[in-house]
Amino acid sequence: VGFPLFLSLGLIHSTSTHAAVILTLMPLMTAIFASFYFKQKASFGFWICAIVGCIVVIIYTLTRGQTNAGIIELSYPDILFFISVIAGAVGYIFGAKLTKTMGSVDVISWALVLALPFHFGLAIYYFPIKEIPSISWMGFLYTALFSQWIGFFAWYKALDLGGAIRVSQIQLLMPFLTFIFSIILLGETLDFLTIFFSISIIFLIYLSRKMSVKRI
Repeated sequence: VGFPLFLSLGLIHSTSTHAAVILTLMPLMTAIFASFYFKQKASFGFWICAIVGCIVVIIYTLTRGQTNAGIIELSYPDILFFISVIAGAVGYIFGAKLTKTMGSVDVISWALVLALPFHFGLAIYYFPIKEIPSISWMGFLYTALFSQWIGFFAWYKALDLGGAIRVSQIQLLMPFLTFIFSIILLGETLDFLTIFFSISIIFLIYLSRKMSVKRI
């Protein structure tokens, strides 16, 4: 519930390209939670990369949050994005844990079944009263079937087989894919600051992959 809900709420007031930069924290947060939950000991260099990566993202969000008066503040959408990152990372960890005994298909399917009463209630309450374009319904259908269900078949299985710390780093591709599709589908634009910070964060995560991770 947490990850898609807070991400969607944040996207009401922000762009997908801006959200993509903050979501680059997902691999780091997943690795951090995994190191504690699965008792995997990461090297000192890994933690340095993780901390610096977090600092870079915070600098980016604060820079973006600068008002016309020159005051730097954390915006409301940024707070929602950070919450979604934490919720998503924790969900990945428990999903990977359950996959060891239930299987990836069962885990995500039962997760959606258990969340159905909450989701259904909100869906009825917020059901659109105005006409929705067909392209929007197509996007909604894709989100429901792939982003929230079928995609997790492979994702949870991969987290189980390869380890959450290592496999979570595949999300390095997410911001770049988001940039591409946001330009094609939404007509959004990229600026130098977004590209610079994205590359900086991804480089730090790439370095973290080279650091040793051992089970305690």
